[in-house]
Amino acid sequence: MANRTFLAGNGSDAGAASTVAKLSDAGWTLNGTKSWITNGYEGEASVVFATTDKSKKHKGISAFIVPLPNAGIINSYDVSLL
Repeated sequence: MANRTFLAGNGSDAGAASTVAKLSDAGWTLNGTKSWITNGYEGEASVVFATTDKSKKHKGISAFIVPLPNAGIINSYDVSLL
C-alpha cells in the first residue's frame, strides 16, 4: 500500500480532518479531497481518515480502507520529485 491519507486543507493533521463520512442504508459515503499524495498512484488501497462524529472532536475520526481503483477517487500520474 502506498502512503496515502486524505485530509483536505490540513496536511497530515488527522485532528483537523475536514473529510466527512456519513452512514446510510447503502453503507458509508465519504466526502473530501486531498492533493499531492506521495506515490498515491501505486496504491491498491487507501486509508481515508474522516470525521464520523464532530461532537467528539479528534475522537470522532475514523479510518476507512478504500480499495483502488474506485469510481470516487481520481488518481493522476507519477510526478518525478528528484
